[in-house]
Amino acid sequence: MTEAFVETEVDRTKSRWVANVLREFGRPRTTARALFYYALRREASDYPICGGFVGEIRVTRPYHVSDGSRLLKWLDRARQFGYVDGRAILDEVPGEHIYLPEEEVAGGRSPDGIPSHLPYHMPDHISGRIPDRTPDHIPDRRESKPRSPPHRPGASRRCRLELWLDRSALNPLLLPVCREMGITLVSVEKTPSRDAILALLARRAPQTVILCLCDLSIDSFEFEQRVAQAVGGPAGLERGELETGELGARELGTGELEASQLGARDPGGRGIQVRRLGLTPRQVGDLKLPLVPGRQGDKKEQDRYKKYVKPEGISPRMMAELDALEVHYPGGMAAFVRDELSPVVRECLSAK
Repeated sequence: MTEAFVETEVDRTKSRWVANVLREFGRPRTTARALFYYALRREASDYPICGGFVGEIRVTRPYHVSDGSRLLKWLDRARQFGYVDGRAILDEVPGEHIYLPEEEVAGGRSPDGIPSHLPYHMPDHISGRIPDRTPDHIPDRRESKPRSPPHRPGASRRCRLELWLDRSALNPLLLPVCREMGITLVSVEKTPSRDAILALLARRAPQTVILCLCDLSIDSFEFEQRVAQAVGGPAGLERGELETGELGARELGTGELEASQLGARDPGGRGIQVRRLGLTPRQVGDLKLPLVPGRQGDKKEQDRYKKYVKPEGISPRMMAELDALEVHYPGGMAAFVRDELSPVVRECLSAK
């Protein structure tokens, strides 16, 4: 009985710390890993180390990378104790999720892009919005410029852009940007299913470009290849860059996309290009995103990952996560995606 009581008090102490840090972060909705990176960046030496007597705080210290393995536990406890709003932390939602541009939904298409007479309602886990401002804790050194009306490939019948992820928890953060720019948002579990590809073929345009967004990790760095293989092209690793057979997929470190590549033929004759929007090793280096230990994988996985990250001096034992952009990029992940997508959208609309 005493041990259970002590554990409860320790849980309450840790949970209150998590709730305070989340409140300090200032995001109405975020991911557990984004909160982890925010906690790492804090300079406060207030992370409680509890003793064995009713959870008293024995000592405090700065938050450390090794503390991340327990963060989900303390977040779960904080929810149970009512310290944290249950909707504040975005969780992974099983399955595949497709969100079309608003004009297509209004035009009577179902979420998978196939014409339908049924209305499309946004799932509950997507509701909520991200404030259109830069949080106080992230310095924004860019000049303030009036935002011009977004280019909307979704309104074009010849060119179509889609953003594909392998993490559904990020959908609520990125859907507003995709809707703003007229881009389809798709999240899958590691590898697209046959149904996801059939739906893609049903809604494709003469020029369709899939932009893949994933962590730089041994688990996700080949996401672009898995998508390309599912679409119909062989994939391979050459010269440290991801390439997709005749698709010619390459890194888009600055969002560049040549019009000639948009019109290139793909192996299956389907007119679908597959590209990586991020994270690339170069982006991680340029943005100075934090690297943390990742899963090691088997020898073949390690060799492929090492070959991909080595040119930028990144250890194959480390990974960089998209969640870190919420802390280390001005405006967060949504701003990063908007900045990377904007030149790609312009190229798409100007391609003949």
